Amino acid sequence: MTFSKKFFVVIMVMAVMVSLFSNTYASNLVNNKVKLFYPIDGIKFTTVEIKVPREFEKRVELFALKALFNNKNVPKEAFTEIPKGIEVNNVTVVNGSAKVDLSKEFLNKVTPNHNIPTILDTITRTLFEFSSINQINITFDGEKVSSVNEWVFNESFKRPVVLPVSNKTKKFNESLQGKTKNEILDMLKKPENLYMAMATTTYPKKVYLDAGHGGSDPGASGTYNGITYYEKNINLSITNAAKAKLEQFGYTVYMRRTSDTYTNYTQIAGLANATDATCFVSIHCNASTNSSVHGTEVYYPDHDSYSNPFPNRITTSTELASVVGSALNSWNLPYWGTNPKVGNYAVLNGTKMFAILVECGYLSNSGDLQYLIDTTNQVDVGESIAIGTMNFFFINGWH
Repeated sequence: MTFSKKFFVVIMVMAVMVSLFSNTYASNLVNNKVKLFYPIDGIKFTTVEIKVPREFEKRVELFALKALFNNKNVPKEAFTEIPKGIEVNNVTVVNGSAKVDLSKEFLNKVTPNHNIPTILDTITRTLFEFSSINQINITFDGEKVSSVNEWVFNESFKRPVVLPVSNKTKKFNESLQGKTKNEILDMLKKPENLYMAMATTTYPKKVYLDAGHGGSDPGASGTYNGITYYEKNINLSITNAAKAKLEQFGYTVYMRRTSDTYTNYTQIAGLANATDATCFVSIHCNASTNSSVHGTEVYYPDHDSYSNPFPNRITTSTELASVVGSALNSWNLPYWGTNPKVGNYAVLNGTKMFAILVECGYLSNSGDLQYLIDTTNQVDVGESIAIGTMNFFFINGWH
């Protein structure tokens, strides 16, 4: 091959490489800027575009996270749940998988009142702007940790797929609007309702209730009039109310705890799986470093960790989350949005039955806290969760 031909081939190869490099980032960068995501409240996010400096032009993912963790970039209308002073050690991307390595200082600074879902949303939304990234793995100084505040961290975070709620459930939720609790309870006593005709499988009227935290694990907390209130106590009171209402309608209820006792979160799914419950409902209260964030949220499983789960477990759990969320929205604190949220909780992923986790409100918000520490309201919330759960059975004709 002559020198001119070799030179031509080298130039062509370089052009292809430049083209490939450009295409990799073309969909991620606009005017050589990265887009950062910051929460405004519990569900809405705003964005900031930051110019990539020359020294990071080949490490734009790393720059994006470093910029995200820099408090100076947080817009006035937003906030960051990420603790201050956390170093992003490295971000590498290989075959669509991003490995994010953070300083272990993150683990030391995160408290029970830090909202882990919001932190993860902030990180994953920013990195998933890069079309080359399909999943994210997070380590701390090179080491994996199993969980942070009961959120699974030793598995990959994949691009979220929001499962739609079925038309059947949507219509049912719409039919309940404006109805009182007593009207709903009267309806639940009438199994001849048209929804009975939709039943294809019969599941027993058995529910496993998990009052979140307990014992040496107080969960989140909030202070009002100089008194500190702990999540574990509010959770148990709400759960007891849910249990009483379910039993009133002939349901068998299994309780993870009936007093102030501790269970390691990794054991909870196994305890539930040892029963013949159809549904698993974990009851919690939320918290955030931003005191303005408020409202209730309902989560369904991210994936199945149990080897032999119920058929269509995640899809059906979405329906359960929707009707419980609808019940809470009707009579209690504001429910964020019209759709439930994916929750990468060990207790949700590891259970075999249909499962949801209910965050009844934010103890870090004065309005939510004052509502939730009232014992009458705790009964009201518990009964709403019970009614939502019974609505789920009712829709499917499981009587």
